[in-house]
Amino acid sequence: MNEIPDIHQVIEELFSQLAAMREELELLTKENEQLRERLLRYEHPKDSHNSHLPSSKNPIGKIYTRKWGDFANIAPQKKS
Repeated sequence: MNEIPDIHQVIEELFSQLAAMREELELLTKENEQLRERLLRYEHPKDSHNSHLPSSKNPIGKIYTRKWGDFANIAPQKKS
């Protein structure tokens, strides 16, 4: 009736579990770094022509606004 486990076997099992946890921690840390880098792309997006900027703040939008503004100011001439 020896129900007390061998202390050396318990220690060996615990060290084995510790090694596996360290490997998993290393993998998860690398994955976390990669995901943070990918997230930065969304937090600081590049300027694009399809951006959320209103046309008054978008340099491309200013060109179109100015052109359409010029057309809007041209009144049809009356025939005499």
